[in-house]
Amino acid sequence: MSLFICPVCRKELFEVDKSLKCVNGHSFDKSSAGDVFLLRTSKGIHGDSREMVRARHDFLERGFYAPLRDSLSRLAVECVGEGHVNYLDAGCGTGYYTEGVARALMERGETSVVGIDISKDAVKTSAKRLKTSELATASVYDLPIADNTIDIITNVFSPMAETEFARVMKSGSTLLYVVPASRHLYSMKSVLYENPYENEEGAVEYDGFKLMGSQPVDSSATLSGEELSSLFAMTPYFWTTSKDGAERLSALDSLKVEFSFIIYIYKRI
Repeated sequence: MSLFICPVCRKELFEVDKSLKCVNGHSFDKSSAGDVFLLRTSKGIHGDSREMVRARHDFLERGFYAPLRDSLSRLAVECVGEGHVNYLDAGCGTGYYTEGVARALMERGETSVVGIDISKDAVKTSAKRLKTSELATASVYDLPIADNTIDIITNVFSPMAETEFARVMKSGSTLLYVVPASRHLYSMKSVLYENPYENEEGAVEYDGFKLMGSQPVDSSATLSGEELSSLFAMTPYFWTTSKDGAERLSALDSLKVEFSFIIYIYKRI
């Protein structure tokens, strides 16, 4: 039986002939990579494009965000209890963080891994590296997962859908929510914009959750022009930067860039 449920009737899904099917006859074919499309509608929904996914994959594979993945993996192991663990990556992207956390959890004990993302291209990229996980194109605001099922959720730069997260999580389970800290990528923004800004910081209380603490993760690296291009293309700044700003960045041979994150640790109450 799958950890996913039917997005139409909310019944359990079972794997039958490389498809997921429910008792009411709704059927969802798996791709050759093993992922499945579980969005009830794709109208008006736009995830990361194929180009953005490729840029993110290329950049992350160079290891610049490895300190974040390592910290996230360590916290995940510290926060789960004994026994079987159901792990959801809500906004799995290319699967970079999913893979790290899943490996750490599997080393401590039996773990089932599910990942969802609104971008079909991102999910297909994840499926190529996460062979034993269940992956679906789906929305964090309409999770195809049953109530009170999940032991731990990671959410890295994805929307905070607290109502849906609370619904699918067990009492006492953990949500690890990653956001950019104030100085994240500040030197790159100083090139892109005439008036660069710091990101707002501050923990938020959410209904159904208790904030247990936070973990800063800071590092930096000097990036080549090619690496800067990949980083730029995977950020929201790619869509909001003027032509002049983009040209200033592309003219650089290298730039030292700050990577600064905060992992907020929430407990489902």
